[in-house]
Amino acid sequence: MTMPDAYAHALFVEGGWSVGMKGWVRRRIKVSGNMKKLIPLQLYKPSPQKVALRQEIARITQFEGGKPQ
Repeated sequence: MTMPDAYAHALFVEGGWSVGMKGWVRRRIKVSGNMKKLIPLQLYKPSPQKVALRQEIARITQFEGGKPQ
């Protein structure tokens, strides 16, 4: 999977899951290999511990790339 850094930050650090779909539709996120492996991610719900970890990573991360376009 490849994507611009703004998409990666919004998706993985900020937890903006809708950014993934928008990036896919706009062809900014590209996937190679077996795309069927991504289908289970549609049902993924992070545990409270994973949400807390993501929030801590967001708190200590400096990102000046802006918002995805």
